[in-house]
Amino acid sequence: MVHAVPVLLFGPGLPHAGVATTCAINEHSISIASHQLAVPLSALKADIGGFDHDQLQLHWQSTAGVYMVIAGAPDAQKQLLGLLPAPLVAGLKGWRIATFSQKNSMEQFDLRCRFDCIACMHRGLAIRPYVGLGC
Repeated sequence: MVHAVPVLLFGPGLPHAGVATTCAINEHSISIASHQLAVPLSALKADIGGFDHDQLQLHWQSTAGVYMVIAGAPDAQKQLLGLLPAPLVAGLKGWRIATFSQKNSMEQFDLRCRFDCIACMHRGLAIRPYVGLGC
């Protein structure tokens, strides 16, 4: 079964901001019909990107140069992650582990920070040091 996912495509001859398009994923390959690209899943490399270091970037090398796709929206990234088999895409398992660890670390920091703020307020202490930390 083929699934279509909205993505931004970057590569040789394309605008620096990328091109909004759709990629189709099946059990063996990813294809972008709008640019006549078809790539075996085994040729993809997953990397971490984005401001929050939680963006999935898929890279591959072709005769024209290096291409990259990123999901067009958070829901599209979830869809990509659900469709891509980690054993076939280099770096995907590491991407999942790294972003999961980062997310959990930030959640633990946030919980610890909130607990400390509540403890300070309960004791009547100033909570000024926590301003700007998301507390």
